[in-house]
Amino acid sequence: MAHFLIIAGLAVYGGSVVAKTVLRKVRMRGLHPPEAINNPSIIHKYKYAFDDPMTRKEASLILGLPKGATETEIMQAYKVLISLNHPDKGGSGYMAMKINQAKEVLLSKDKP
Repeated sequence: MAHFLIIAGLAVYGGSVVAKTVLRKVRMRGLHPPEAINNPSIIHKYKYAFDDPMTRKEASLILGLPKGATETEIMQAYKVLISLNHPDKGGSGYMAMKINQAKEVLLSKDKP
């Protein structure tokens, strides 16, 4: 009886790991890069270094948002991009820093 419970527990655990992996893959397929990434005129215009300090326009381009995006839209774009570029998941630490900085710039109330 004890062996059956151990085997059943391992089966449930294995199934949950597989389900979690499948759900993560399904979610990742639904994510598309922002339009700014695929727009050749933007790529040509901004193919060099970032501005210092970061402007609101540049922050919007990094997060792929239009001018005047709401706080909810900013946070949604931030969560998608940071999950794809986080250093713990194989992403670039520099890009994660720039994504964080873009979120802070767009959410700050004191900048024009």
